[in-house]
Amino acid sequence: MKLSRLKIKGFQGIEDLDFSVEPSVLIVAGPNASGKTSIRNAIQFALDGSTERVSRKSDFDEWLVNDRCKERSKALVSVTLDKIEYQRQVSTGHVTGDDEPDFPILAPWLLGTRHLSLEPHKTAAKVVMKAANIPLTPSAVVERLLAEGAQEPLVEEIKVYLRSGMDAALKESKARESTCRGEWKGITGEVYGAAKAKKWKPDTSGTDIRKHEILVEITEVEKSKAKLVAKREALIEEGDTGTPVSGMDCGECPECGIPLRYNGGKLYKRDLANEKKPEPNKTEDAHGLARLISACDQKIGTLNARAMQVDQDVADAVNKAKRAKQVHETMEGWGQLSELLSPTGIMLKMMTEAIAPLQERIDWTCKQTGWPPIEIQPDLTVFFNRRPFSLASESEKWRCDAAIAEAIAYVSGLKFFVLDRMDVLGPPDRVPLIKWLMKIQNDHDTIIVLATLKAPPPVPAGFASLWLGPEQEKAA
Repeated sequence: MKLSRLKIKGFQGIEDLDFSVEPSVLIVAGPNASGKTSIRNAIQFALDGSTERVSRKSDFDEWLVNDRCKERSKALVSVTLDKIEYQRQVSTGHVTGDDEPDFPILAPWLLGTRHLSLEPHKTAAKVVMKAANIPLTPSAVVERLLAEGAQEPLVEEIKVYLRSGMDAALKESKARESTCRGEWKGITGEVYGAAKAKKWKPDTSGTDIRKHEILVEITEVEKSKAKLVAKREALIEEGDTGTPVSGMDCGECPECGIPLRYNGGKLYKRDLANEKKPEPNKTEDAHGLARLISACDQKIGTLNARAMQVDQDVADAVNKAKRAKQVHETMEGWGQLSELLSPTGIMLKMMTEAIAPLQERIDWTCKQTGWPPIEIQPDLTVFFNRRPFSLASESEKWRCDAAIAEAIAYVSGLKFFVLDRMDVLGPPDRVPLIKWLMKIQNDHDTIIVLATLKAPPPVPAGFASLWLGPEQEKAA
């Protein structure tokens, strides 16, 4: 991003400024309230229509337009960046051209209007990812999840939630995990436990004994039935040797002494020679045996039904174990997915990858300037000289922000950044800074350094300077 020209009319503290920039390093200096920060804000305003000092567009006309600007409608900000002029009306925030500029998302962190060390974790993560050119799109996250071994069907189900961000996908994954936990309890009737679920099977220890007892009982009944059938068959065979006896025995005729039998309303002479006579010790007849045999058949049927039920119980137990295992494996899959989607999952790995090139550049900067170590931790907290950023002094915090801004500009390839309030460094500490700027000037298209000074500073050859103070001070 090569900034070649600034035109500011009636914006904040600047009444009228038109300045061309040729070298890559521009030192802007002046006393307090001379308009240095207005230059930085004007660049951002021209590109995205925002300014850190006024948030509502309805207040632009009242608060952004310089009081000395007589024609408020002519208050304009123009920035020529990469040979393209971006111009915006101050009072309305409207672009004077046809289209809004394509403003890089990283620019606020490069302009010094926002600082990585002060941003919430989510915002800082997006900045670091963008700087390192590591995509955080749903398709990129899906690819990472599959590479980490996540179950593809589950990843496909969660893909739609990734459109709303990692948090939304993580919330849904945990909800699915909880649903599986309840389903497993519904199948097993037990409270879920990871170790227990891995080897869980229904208790079928008594089924073999039950089945054996039933089979033994069936065998005994079948033996009894066989005996009864044999008796019935013997009765039938014995009954075939004589005439079946029917009717009622009426004794002998009182007149002639002939044996008589009454049957069908008539008296008949008994045929004693051919009548079938029952054995004196046999109590069962053929009908009674048939009833006993039928009872045996019914009991055998009942026992067979019980045996089949035992077999069905075993089959149900096998199926229940199979379903419980499937739910457990699905739940493990959702659990794995939840871990991968958590801040300590693939996001941490991606963050580590993104931080690596930034940290390498920051380490190089510290070596060139002699500054103590500046570190970006995986959780995006910033340390200066191994102490948290919040404990650093004002000048130490400035060095952190400067090193990080330069690293973002360098790694992202935007090659543009602004360092405001350089005067926070004492005079002895400015020398290493200037030497560092001389070493990196060929690595960037534009570097703007803003400083509150009483007089124009000497600048190295090849640097451009812009003095915003009174002419008499400049001459002095």
